[in-house]
Amino acid sequence: MKNLTIRVVKTEPELAAMLYQRWLVLRKPLGMPRGTESDRYDGNALHVIAVNLDPAVSASQSLLQPVIGSARLRELSPGVGSIAYVAVLPEFQHQGIGSALIQHLIELAKEQSFSQLRVMARASVIRFYQRFGFVARAETVNYLGTPHRFMDLNLNG
Repeated sequence: MKNLTIRVVKTEPELAAMLYQRWLVLRKPLGMPRGTESDRYDGNALHVIAVNLDPAVSASQSLLQPVIGSARLRELSPGVGSIAYVAVLPEFQHQGIGSALIQHLIELAKEQSFSQLRVMARASVIRFYQRFGFVARAETVNYLGTPHRFMDLNLNG
């Protein structure tokens, strides 16, 4: 997508916009209230956002919606990172934004010397993560009424 920037969240207003966007994509469709889009790990995590810098699109969006995609990376244990809350606004899906977010997080994980990444993926997006080399574990878990599978990516080769 032209005029797309993927970068780390830098300010409190950006964090608020990211959390709102995360709620719109991941929690509102499930009928969940605001506040459910965050957890106790957000404060110690690295958040990345996708921002559309196209002036025509930005002008039509509210102040809380310059963030069209977002994702989180955090350390689970030494050398092991977790990707979570990958979300792209519906009108921007299937344009490579989710892929750009994941690729950016993989690079950040390598910079932090992580040897492995994990994600708990909705069953509907297993193939998406497989394109990056993630391998799904056998068991399926029910999370928020939706089937998920844990997936792992070895960053050492």
